[in-house]
Amino acid sequence: MAHGFIPGPIGLFREEDDHGLVSTAGPLGLAPPFSGGGLPQPFFSTAGAMRQKRPLFLRSSTLGDPTDFDRLYRGIVRWEGVVRHMYLDTHDPPLVTVGAGNMLQNVDAAQALPFINTTTKHPATKEEIAHAFRSVAAKPGGHPAKFYHLHPSIELPEEKVKELAIKRLKEEFIPKIRSLYTGFDFFPLPAREALVDIAYNAGVGSPEKVVHGKTHKASGLHKFRRLKAAIDDRDWTAAALSCHRSSSRPERNEWTRRLFEQAALETGPTRHLRIHDGHLRPPALR
Repeated sequence: MAHGFIPGPIGLFREEDDHGLVSTAGPLGLAPPFSGGGLPQPFFSTAGAMRQKRPLFLRSSTLGDPTDFDRLYRGIVRWEGVVRHMYLDTHDPPLVTVGAGNMLQNVDAAQALPFINTTTKHPATKEEIAHAFRSVAAKPGGHPAKFYHLHPSIELPEEKVKELAIKRLKEEFIPKIRSLYTGFDFFPLPAREALVDIAYNAGVGSPEKVVHGKTHKASGLHKFRRLKAAIDDRDWTAAALSCHRSSSRPERNEWTRRLFEQAALETGPTRHLRIHDGHLRPPALR
């Protein structure tokens, strides 16, 4: 079982057994999204713990800073994975990508990165990088990343993959999310993590706009109008119902939903629950 964490009102909860295996629990007895077992799973009964007067959490530590980029990077890698060579992603049309889901717009963008020729063990030349980019771009999309592995392989060192992802978080994603969501730095930590995941997965995008009489639809995070309305109301339960992405696999959508539900737990009962036909509904669009 991989070491993992889940945000909670106290901190990060983990316990090691005699064999060094780690069990981790958060509020409501949920195992962490970063563990190796996929979705959060029941860990123990909170009601049982209360009846037996056992400590609800075995061990806790202080939560990280709101912009704990190592923590955010772990979440990104969980879903994006790390591919050190260039490959084509799942967009239509597919885009040349490297590292933890980092899209390369063109040859110049690829040549700006410190690729290594894994055969010579030396920095790749601009010509080698350009050749690798064009070779991958010319291949058909829809294949696993290993399909795009070239020989010799031009790859990013692992530490550079992380450095690049965190640089994008600091300089691109976080500033844009802050501009879209007022008070982002004061949101519960799980809500911030959920928004970063959506933005990294779908892009921050741009709002709907009309250019020369032609309407350009909203893209990326800007498309989530119900989510925006819920978060503006600080209604984290409604946000959990409004964060589904058609482009994401079910496990990732479920993980993001549970982060918003965790935010609701940390901030108390939701102020604006909306019930329709016996079901919770997101807030109406403004």
